Amino acid sequence: MISTIISGLAAFCGSAYGVYKSSKTKKEVSQKEVKAQFKLASIDKKLVKRQKAYSFCSDMLFAIHGNRFSDIVAKADNWWFKNCLYLEPKSKEAFKSAINNVALLNNTEKDELEKISKQIREARKLIIKSVDRMSEELDQKKYPNVK
Repeated sequence: MISTIISGLAAFCGSAYGVYKSSKTKKEVSQKEVKAQFKLASIDKKLVKRQKAYSFCSDMLFAIHGNRFSDIVAKADNWWFKNCLYLEPKSKEAFKSAINNVALLNNTEKDELEKISKQIREARKLIIKSVDRMSEELDQKKYPNVK
């Protein structure tokens, strides 16, 4: 009789443990899926913001040669304050520096314009490199469960 009770108790404990383990595994899988979805959404948002920063650099590059830079500087600066956290540190610094230098333009010498143009092109390169690194990280499975 005692052995029957012990066997029944062992079976009950085994079943309870199985239910607990199954529930825990489902919760862990669900948490991993949520994290993967968050990372994917984050990657998408970063790509959109970096594309816009690149676009502003191109707009500033064209604007300084046509002396129509005040509007694009205002738009780029406004965008900067709303989105700068999506950029990597080097591209963030280069982009803000480009905005500041274009904002200071006023009857600038041709050599100075070329210097600022070079700086804007460098900011664009850094933004492109940051997007390339994101792509490489995805390929190297830095973001598991994101395909």
